[in-house]
Amino acid sequence: GSVIAMTDSINQTMLNRLGFSSSAELLLPTTVKRPQSLGFLWDVRKKLWFPNFLFRDFLEVMFNNRKEREELLAAMVESNREAQVPSLSQKILLLWGNNDEIFHLQLAKNMR
Repeated sequence: GSVIAMTDSINQTMLNRLGFSSSAELLLPTTVKRPQSLGFLWDVRKKLWFPNFLFRDFLEVMFNNRKEREELLAAMVESNREAQVPSLSQKILLLWGNNDEIFHLQLAKNMR
């Protein structure tokens, strides 16, 4: 799932539910253990057998320039007061999973 605008309230609700304090902590892990606890990268790794030392190297390469990436993530979140629903000129299709851990199905229903 995705949202039209990531607002303060949507972001904070998601982070609280998942047990993270910031988007950077969620999306830019610093250790191999943290993504495993969430399960999103761990599922792929378990199926493909990816050793820890390679996984650590992957994280180092993937998340270099961490400070800049954290700033970009912070800039993506809009203030609740400033967020505007765009006027779309055509119909769009929203795909959402019943078990979506990031954005719950109720959020998709509210967007309709």
